[in-house]
Amino acid sequence: AAAARSGAPPLPKNGRELDRELRKRSSAREKAEFIARLDGEAFARMFPREMDGELFRQMLVVLEEAGAPGEGRRLLRELALHCPNQTATASSFLTPQERGVAARLLARDRAAAEDEGEDVRICASLGVPPAAVAAAAAMLGAAVEGPGTAAAPTATTAPAPVAACDTLD
Repeated sequence: AAAARSGAPPLPKNGRELDRELRKRSSAREKAEFIARLDGEAFARMFPREMDGELFRQMLVVLEEAGAPGEGRRLLRELALHCPNQTATASSFLTPQERGVAARLLARDRAAAEDEGEDVRICASLGVPPAAVAAAAAMLGAAVEGPGTAAAPTATTAPAPVAACDTLD
């Protein structure tokens, strides 16, 4: 209702409409801003029975590319709390590298966690070991500290947090 009054497009009613809305936007930033409009109740309405694994993967990648502070964790928290079974099923289609994206999203916004058990609950829903989040946080910390303290992540070292996920297969 608020979206209709503000002139913003209405929120999608299902996964197909969400996919269509995301495809209308050209940049990762625009897509991330649209995803930020959605809350847990909206996700529960859109995904009452199932969530498309490719759509879930696309949302993860968009949020990583956009680098929107707090949005990756918020998305994963909302999905894990409001659509746990649908999220677990969609996550089963993620590759180890894509699970690494989820771990990096959680690690990047660790300070925004509502409580200490939040990562464990989200990781359980995603099939991502909490150790992968810790490893991703360590790598992100090394990148922030800069040269001389630890090697900053590069194209060849970025997938390292995923190694913890490889044991899932």
